[in-house]
Formats: sequence, structure tokens, C-alpha cells
Amino acid sequence: MALVLDAKKRTHFQKQNRSLRSEGSIPAVVYGKVKENLHIQLDEGEFRKIYQKAGESTLVDLRLEKEQPIKVIIQDMQWDPVKHNPLHVDFLAIDMNKKLTAEADLQFVGESKAVKELGGILVKNHDSLGIECLPGDLVHEIEVNLSLLATFDDRVTIGDLKLPQGVVCTENPEEVVVFVEEPRSEKELEELDTQVDTEVKDVEVEEKGKQEEEGEEATAGEEQKKEEPKEEKK
Repeated sequence: MALVLDAKKRTHFQKQNRSLRSEGSIPAVVYGKVKENLHIQLDEGEFRKIYQKAGESTLVDLRLEKEQPIKVIIQDMQWDPVKHNPLHVDFLAIDMNKKLTAEADLQFVGESKAVKELGGILVKNHDSLGIECLPGDLVHEIEVNLSLLATFDDRVTIGDLKLPQGVVCTENPEEVVVFVEEPRSEKELEELDTQVDTEVKDVEVEEKGKQEEEGEEATAGEEQKKEEPKEEKK
């Protein structure tokens, strides 16, 4: 089922966007396969729902008032660093006959025998992958089957993943996506804690040394100024 997002033409720009956001709307722009960039505004609540489903790798039908929907993907977003609200959205209008690259999230499914029965620790090296395909073949998620990890020697690489028809991964197929690490013994954990404590102390000593050195340089500079003879007034 197609994801549909309604939008309105925007008349607020730059500083006026603040009042737009205070009314529960988000400024946005559409570029790409359009005659000219479209400046639009979105309902924040509706956009959040669509973004949760689509992410940045799923086609969205952007419906601008009474015009025909435009096939787009969410290309970029600006976020408020404090409130974590979307401040601005960039949409890329898509040519359905031209391949594109995108990021697809990894969905880890199933259960690893090495974790469940051997007490291992699951280690994930990737949470998303770069893909290339026609817009109509875009996927939001790619499944990673954890049941393939029965022993500590097992690995799931990018090449092991079952990609949907028409989708190609743009990354090295030999890269490991996920594996299971053997559980550490109490002795290893103690050694790890000792190593961390030592590294922390080394950093503290180094920082203290720098502060003392900077203090000595500042003191020497002050003393040098005092010792410098004053020029006699003519």
C-alpha cells in the first residue's frame, strides 16, 4: 500500500518559518525530477507517522493540494538539537526509470543458538546497508537471520543476506554483519576492568601534566615580563 503525505504550498520563508512551526507545520522543499523546486509545508503529526514507516528508503506519494501526487523519498532532514523536532525536510522527486542509491535498515530476526544455549554475546557490525535499485524496488528493511549463528565460529556476512529481487547491495559482500562472541570469564572481566581503570588513570595523569605545564609556562611568562627593563622616556 502506497504511503500518502498531504502538503500545501508554502508562503513563509526564512525567519517566518518560526511562526509556521509554532502552528504545528514543517517547512519543506521538493527538488529533483520537477520543473522547479517546490516550497511546501507539512503537518508535523502526519509527517512523523509517514517518516516512521518510510524512513529514507521508501517511496512516498506527496500530494500537493489538487495536483497529481509526486513520487518522492525523504532525502534529508534538519532536527532541533534540544527538542528533537523536525525543523525542515528535503524531498527528492524520483525518476521511476532511473536507479538510485539509498540506505536500508537491517531487521534482525530469529534466535541464535550460540546466544541462547552457549551464553554468547551478539555483536552487530551494521545496522543499515547501502543499496541500489529502481525506485519501484525500494525496501525499508532487510532481514538478517540470527538462527544461522549456531556456534562462535559462525558469521553472517553481507553476501549471506537474501536481498529482494532487483535490489543490489553497494557494500563489500565479505564484510561481517553479525556474529556471536564467546562469554568472558570472571578473570577476563577483572582484567578488562583493570585495563579500563589503568587507561582512565593514564588519561587523568596526562591531563594533569598538561595543566601543570601550561601553568608553569604562564608563570614563566609573567616573571619574564617583570624582569624586562622598562624603556626610558625621552
